[in-house]
Amino acid sequence: MSMTREEMEEFLSQDHIARIATVKQDGSPHVVPVWFLWEGGELIIVTYPNSVKIRNIKRDNRVTVVIDVPDPGKGVIMEGTARLSNDWVKEMTHKISAKYMKPEELDDYVESVLKTPMVVIRVAPKKLITWDYSKEE
Repeated sequence: MSMTREEMEEFLSQDHIARIATVKQDGSPHVVPVWFLWEGGELIIVTYPNSVKIRNIKRDNRVTVVIDVPDPGKGVIMEGTARLSNDWVKEMTHKISAKYMKPEELDDYVESVLKTPMVVIRVAPKKLITWDYSKEE
């Protein structure tokens, strides 16, 4: 059973870990776990500009992202294209980190992360696949 749009939005607002797959130069996949934010119909990730995923996106911006949990068996697969930006790095780093960090640790964490230049990845899904096995009878 698939999720409704509202169920998907609720699922993506939680602190699950996403795995983003990019295309390496030899055509094979490169998959890494990332923190993310779902906002305005886009998946947003903040990362280091010299990371493998950024180098791959600069060459080929096609990506697939999977966010899933084993119990009760729910998830989302997004296929789309990624855009890179240096805009809103501080704001996005703070928003994303707030999903995963304790409030009392958040500001120090964000400050330490932002000592290194960061870049924002925005994924605009062209295809969404959802599932929710908890709906099965």
